[in-house]
Amino acid sequence: MATAAGPRRNRFVPGVIALAALLAIGIIFGAGADLTHPSPHSLSGRDISSQIELGIQTEKGLTNLPTVTCPSSEPVKAGLSFECSVTGLPRAGASNVEVTEMDGRGHLRWQLVSP
Repeated sequence: MATAAGPRRNRFVPGVIALAALLAIGIIFGAGADLTHPSPHSLSGRDISSQIELGIQTEKGLTNLPTVTCPSSEPVKAGLSFECSVTGLPRAGASNVEVTEMDGRGHLRWQLVSP
């Protein structure tokens, strides 16, 4: 006497094979594309300013964005530091932001500093 479990089990095998094939293709092409992605050669001051403005607003719990002005362009170089100016903070104190590049891929760390 044949049971229905045998044919039912075989219906999932092609789906599992297809899923494994798609996963393998994604890993091969996805990982390969990421490894060859070039990093930027320079950082845009406008982009850096926008990121820092949002960070300060979140950190300080402000309702309005402060205005951050950074140099128009900085080279991407691990350990490089530069300063940006800040206006629009509700309390006097820090009016500059010290920005340090963490690596050669454009990752930054910043902190408010007094002049």
